[in-house]
Amino acid sequence: RLVVGTAVCAYIQETCADEVGNRSMRLIALGDAESGKTSALAALLSPDNKAEPIAPDTRTVGMQFTRWEVEGEDVSFETVDLAGQAVYSMTHQFFLVRRAVYLLVWRAVPRKEFTATARRELVKMAKSWVDSLHIRCPGSHILCVCTHKDVVQGDTETLEEQCSCVQEGV
Repeated sequence: RLVVGTAVCAYIQETCADEVGNRSMRLIALGDAESGKTSALAALLSPDNKAEPIAPDTRTVGMQFTRWEVEGEDVSFETVDLAGQAVYSMTHQFFLVRRAVYLLVWRAVPRKEFTATARRELVKMAKSWVDSLHIRCPGSHILCVCTHKDVVQGDTETLEEQCSCVQEGV
């Protein structure tokens, strides 16, 4: 047995000696419709970390794939922007993969709109996306991203409450 184990180790070392590590990964944006997924990805890809407003007739339909070569780094991402409309929800499962980083994106709302119903919906949204992801890819890495934070206009308490709702769902 020791000889076989040694031979297997030698074989693996020999075949791996000339390999180059994979420096590419998927970055997949998840979230409901109009949560800011497209804008968050556009900001990441732009040199000044800003995104232009999205016109209603140019919103993501289905999904959008973009290659992101990280400047100054030996790594690249294939970004996947999944449309958040309910009609596309059944197709999302086909694009959830283990070797990916996920952005769970939600849109901040002002205090007057952050009702008890809005709280429940935010928790439900986060739980739904995370459950769907963990069924398909257990142990996935998820970064929570809040967009449109300017609508809370410095109201950090409201923003923290919304973050807590997302954490509760996660």
